[in-house]
Amino acid sequence: CDVLNELGHLHGYLGAHDEARRHYESALAIAQAAGDRRWDGGSLGNLGQLLANQGHLAQAKGYYERAVLIARDLGDRTWEGTTLQALGVACLGLGRYDCARSRSEQALALHRAVADRCRRRMATMGAVHPARDRRLERRFGRPARRRRARDAAVCRAGRRHGDRGRRGAGERLKRQHG
Repeated sequence: CDVLNELGHLHGYLGAHDEARRHYESALAIAQAAGDRRWDGGSLGNLGQLLANQGHLAQAKGYYERAVLIARDLGDRTWEGTTLQALGVACLGLGRYDCARSRSEQALALHRAVADRCRRRMATMGAVHPARDRRLERRFGRPARRRRARDAAVCRAGRRHGDRGRRGAGERLKRQHG
């Protein structure tokens, strides 16, 4: 499964999406036949990502939902949060804003629970397309923009000053900008 998924990644990066999909589907079939839930979920997530990159968001959403259930069953909260975050982006692309918001909030809560700072920052800032981001701002207001700007500044401060600087800078920015 590992080699097939890696070949899928390689072909996806090279733009051979049909070949990548065949490798991911082969890995999924092997994982399911072997009863390997971790590779089953990983292959589902890879298929979801490939389809999302191609713009097939409804199909990607289905794969992500199945992968989230497996991550939950296995008790892997970091993986569950990462997949929920991807699911939220797929929902956003489909125009299902309540679903996107719900999945992103769930992902953020999980990342906070496991203290995964890097993914927490990504979930907080939102990895969304600028046009979609503007639609969300119109729907949910400007505080999201200010929060993302503040969190981006915290990340920059952290890169300049290391972990201690990030916490100190983050506290200063939160006091300044609410």
